Amino acid sequence: MLSTILKLLAVFSHFSFVLSFQEEWSSPPKVGRNFKGGEEPNGGVGDDHVLRGNGNAKYARSTSVPSGAPGEVYRLKEKIARSNKKPKPSEVQHFTRSQWISLVALGMVDFVGFCSMSIMAPFFPKEAALKDMSVSYAGFVFSFYALVMFLSAPVFGKIMSSAGTKFIFVSGVFVTGTCNVLFGLLPQIRSNSEFAIYCFLVRGMEALGASAFSTASFVYVIHLFPDNVGAVLGILETFVGLGMSIGPALGGILYSIGGFALPFYILGFLMILLVPVYLHVLPHNSIVMTKSY
Repeated sequence: MLSTILKLLAVFSHFSFVLSFQEEWSSPPKVGRNFKGGEEPNGGVGDDHVLRGNGNAKYARSTSVPSGAPGEVYRLKEKIARSNKKPKPSEVQHFTRSQWISLVALGMVDFVGFCSMSIMAPFFPKEAALKDMSVSYAGFVFSFYALVMFLSAPVFGKIMSSAGTKFIFVSGVFVTGTCNVLFGLLPQIRSNSEFAIYCFLVRGMEALGASAFSTASFVYVIHLFPDNVGAVLGILETFVGLGMSIGPALGGILYSIGGFALPFYILGFLMILLVPVYLHVLPHNSIVMTKSY
């Protein structure tokens, strides 16, 4: 009962603050008045002060905050008055159709790419144990993906101006999808040592492809969304987080349905099927990258 009363009081105080702000802001400003002798009646917001210089009387609007008034309201009013413009809605609402398509395409590849990074977490240690691979060794295979991405991203940034952004992006998507399919075939290798070696090789190549399209996607963001780089990067990072979080759950479900290969087959073929879409949607290699050093 007490908590309910406190919640109602909090809601009431919030709405009373909003209503007071709207009333103060919507009230018409007071017109200038001439004061005799330069006197100020009741100095406060809306009062006119006489400024005398070289014998000429000028009038200025006071911005002092009267005692007892909510200071936050007047700070907001001063900020809006200084900017001399009304708050504008986010520019994300005004994306063109091609920008929305490009944003969805970039978000999709980030989701699938990072989903393939985490999808093996629930079942790979079990399959690795069947190949006499220790738990620590299986952990190295899992983390090798992120390590290769970290080391190769600067390299792709260097060669992107000569190789072309679209070529790097599409090639990375194709390589990542192909390596996903190949990784699903690895349990068919009978030799345990060869299985371990190919796990690192295929996983490393897959990470190289992911690093390529991930690095190229940042260039596309700057080129396609020059006025909303921060907002678009935040949206794409949301897709990355979704891929990392949904990947293990999706991997466990698909593994229980079709075994080790099914999760990698689905992600791999999905990425390969997306290649023609990116060839059509994304702009050609007309992005000019300049060195700042």
